[in-house]
Amino acid sequence: MKKLLLIILIATVSVPALAQTSGISGKVTDSTGAKGLEKATVKLVEKDLPKDTLRTITNAKGEFSFTKIPASAYSIIISYSGYKPMVKEFFKPSAGVSNIDLGELVLTNTYLDLAEIVIEAPAVTMKEDTVEYRAGAFQTKPNATTEELLKKLPGVQVDRQGNITAHGKQVTRVKVNGKDFFSGDPKTATQEIPADMIDKVQVVDDYGDQSNASGVRDGEPEKIINLQLKKDKNKGYFGRAMIGYGTDDRYVAAGALNRFNNSQQLSLIVNSNNNNTSTFRANEGSGGGGGGMQFGGGGGGGNNSNNQNGITNLNSVGLNYRTDFGKRNSFYGSYTYTHRNTLTESFTSRDQPLFSLLTNTYKATTNKGGTHRAFANLEYWIDSFNYIKVNPSFSYADGNNLSFDSSHYYNGKLQTRADSNQTSVLSKRPDFSTSLLYNHRFKKRGRNFSFNGQLTLSGSESDQLKENYTNFYDANGAFLRDSLQFRNTIQDNRNSGFNARFTYTEPLTANRFLDLNYNFNRNFSGNNKQVYTKDPLTGNDYAFVSYLSNNYETDFNYNRISAAVRTVMKKYNYTIGVMVQPVILNGYSITKDSAYKPITNFNWFPVARFQYSFSRSKTLNFNYNGSARQPSFDQLQPVLEESSQLNKSTGNPFLKPSTSHVFNGTFNNFNFGSGKIFMVNGSFNFINNQIVNKVTNFKDGSGRFTGATFTQPVNIKGYYNSNLFVNYGRPFQNRKYVIGLRSMLNYNNNVSVSNQVTKTATDSIVGADIRNTAHNWIWSPGVDFDYNLSWLELRTGASYNLNYTDYSANNNLNRLHTITLSNDGRIDFGAGFILRWDFDYFIYEGLTSSNQENIALLNASVEKEIFKKKNGIIKLAGFDIFKQNTNISRSVTEQYVTDTRTNRLTQYFMLSFTYRFNKFSGTQGGNQQNNNFRRAEGRNMMMIQNNE
Repeated sequence: MKKLLLIILIATVSVPALAQTSGISGKVTDSTGAKGLEKATVKLVEKDLPKDTLRTITNAKGEFSFTKIPASAYSIIISYSGYKPMVKEFFKPSAGVSNIDLGELVLTNTYLDLAEIVIEAPAVTMKEDTVEYRAGAFQTKPNATTEELLKKLPGVQVDRQGNITAHGKQVTRVKVNGKDFFSGDPKTATQEIPADMIDKVQVVDDYGDQSNASGVRDGEPEKIINLQLKKDKNKGYFGRAMIGYGTDDRYVAAGALNRFNNSQQLSLIVNSNNNNTSTFRANEGSGGGGGGMQFGGGGGGGNNSNNQNGITNLNSVGLNYRTDFGKRNSFYGSYTYTHRNTLTESFTSRDQPLFSLLTNTYKATTNKGGTHRAFANLEYWIDSFNYIKVNPSFSYADGNNLSFDSSHYYNGKLQTRADSNQTSVLSKRPDFSTSLLYNHRFKKRGRNFSFNGQLTLSGSESDQLKENYTNFYDANGAFLRDSLQFRNTIQDNRNSGFNARFTYTEPLTANRFLDLNYNFNRNFSGNNKQVYTKDPLTGNDYAFVSYLSNNYETDFNYNRISAAVRTVMKKYNYTIGVMVQPVILNGYSITKDSAYKPITNFNWFPVARFQYSFSRSKTLNFNYNGSARQPSFDQLQPVLEESSQLNKSTGNPFLKPSTSHVFNGTFNNFNFGSGKIFMVNGSFNFINNQIVNKVTNFKDGSGRFTGATFTQPVNIKGYYNSNLFVNYGRPFQNRKYVIGLRSMLNYNNNVSVSNQVTKTATDSIVGADIRNTAHNWIWSPGVDFDYNLSWLELRTGASYNLNYTDYSANNNLNRLHTITLSNDGRIDFGAGFILRWDFDYFIYEGLTSSNQENIALLNASVEKEIFKKKNGIIKLAGFDIFKQNTNISRSVTEQYVTDTRTNRLTQYFMLSFTYRFNKFSGTQGGNQQNNNFRRAEGRNMMMIQNNE
């Protein structure tokens, strides 16, 4: 009870302020007295009532000053690399003293014994496309995972599902010591590797292997994380074993074994459970939320097993291996197999305000399937000037999907029709790709040539049986008639692609380079679709339907040529140039023995990139990227598709490729003295010839929309979107308190085209095309407060989300307000007893009435650490204690606003036992490069006394 009262007291009582009337200044010189020491670190530490340590660095003359000093006793600590630290103690300032001048403070030019000093690097450093966090500056508890460490890094968020967002962008891969760990799967790496093994966390804008090799950045980067391990954690083994059983027959059995031997790494992970614990890429199954925005969730604080959609039985095994040979060569790869059996139920409400149409759909799906994934990498330096990387990968997935859905269509308040479908799908999806990278550095500094070739082969086979039952209603909402349809659809898709990219760099001066780039790309797609139907009245065998079937092929080819001048200076670098991209798109129908008119485009784009480093803690980046993108196969195929008897669609073989223009800007600023961090990231994306679905809605003779539609993709102009992310963090008292503020603003200018057809007794009247613009704003500000003591960790947060859309065609407005209140905590009571909890409360306003419900999610556990090393944990955990777990999402398109509620695993309790083990003896790390080409980060080391 005393500790709980202390928590409340700390959260409500402010810390005494610094004296406002006194200041202190001085000058730091070396032992000769001949010069002032620039960038010496000066700390001011309060003695009687410890609070924030104030820091500053000396100017070019060795001078420093503090405008405020504590009202109680304090110390001045001065440190500089290569000099003995100085400590000067002071008492309470005398009354009436406005400023204290310490005069010259002379540091002795001598080193201390290693036992007397520690080496401390800044918590955050920044350079070009990398933000690096020193893991030791962010305190985590024993047995914490890397995921828990990431949650403490400013600018990095980890949601309840374990998905990582860094600086406003989704993290797509995680590397360990510069190499992919389990093919870069983020969750596998962050949830399996202990936090105390991590030396540095690097957040990188990665442009790909060829860019890292050649230095020529092209295209849009992906956000990745590289985990640098501590040198003494590179030799030994670590792992865990877990078994648990709970109410409703919930169970989990999992194990992980990792053997690191400097240049060799071997990891084995196995898992079997029915409590929705996901392994090896959750998107293989039914996990994840709906599109657009997602609100509901569960888990967190180590209790993240009920955060996947549906209820899943899972069995998986994975093996990862790495070995380094020679000085810089390495081989690494992994194999994983996952089998899932998932039951998902969802209720969807789709509003089409332009035509006053509302569709409510219930859907239940059972999805069984297994996925094999294997990948390998071989990196080999032939000599100091020639480098090769080979990267083959393979996957194979099979599925057995059973689903039932029921939809009701309303025009205003009257029902126009009701559909129900029973569908069974058997599918197979093989996929193979391989790439070869060759890089040659010439003896002349800066001259470089590289080649990257990639071959992909993929396909899918599916056999679908579908039974559709439809009820029709008259203009008064009374039952009119019904219809039954049986259909068998067999598809065989095959795709292949080849991409070759050549880059050459020629130095023009010592700091200026000419970058030449040629890229050839060819993609082939083929689809053989056969549709069979049978008469439900006669029950005859399935008969082939030619107008719904087709055998169709497409070829998409482009050549991209660019030339740019790149200038690299100490403080800044920039690239400016031009790129041209001719495009040819061909289509041919084998069934109809006809070729469609080839589509040719010639696009050109400027090349622009600028980076400026004000210091190691303050950077500014700007980047422009342009590209042309081909339509998908389904969008091109001119074959009629019927999702139901009245909802039909077809592709459009005359679609043009879309062209995208993306502008990105980033500003990062970190204060070494205070630990404050400020990040701003903005982007603007304009797409010409954006591909959207043109929807034609049908009216009956009375002018009532029936809900029947015909959909076809078309090109349209005027689409663009923008994004702004801001993050501010401020630690206090050596990160005992941390306040974080963040805000994200998105704007989407979605443009659509629709039409309407009125069917009369004698004719059909086609209306004019209606152009509609959906102005969609999403604003998400939030605040987090962390409080860390030796026995207490507390994280409290609040966020607000506004999803606002107005449609230009009918001035219809749609608003959704969401407030999320969260609280995560851990209390160590002593004697090995630990209490954990995570709590989220979601408040909604603006959802459809069928989805309108606030949700409170609470997970909690009590743990007891056992054994001498406290590496055994007995845990009693309660999941979704209030029994309210569900997933609510909203997606906004150019024509629809869709709210979806999806089932998730709800309340259960589980007793589990976990045993963790590790033994390390390494003192030298393996190849710890972020990659073979990235320049090493500089170090700004500070020597301080152990007792500071």
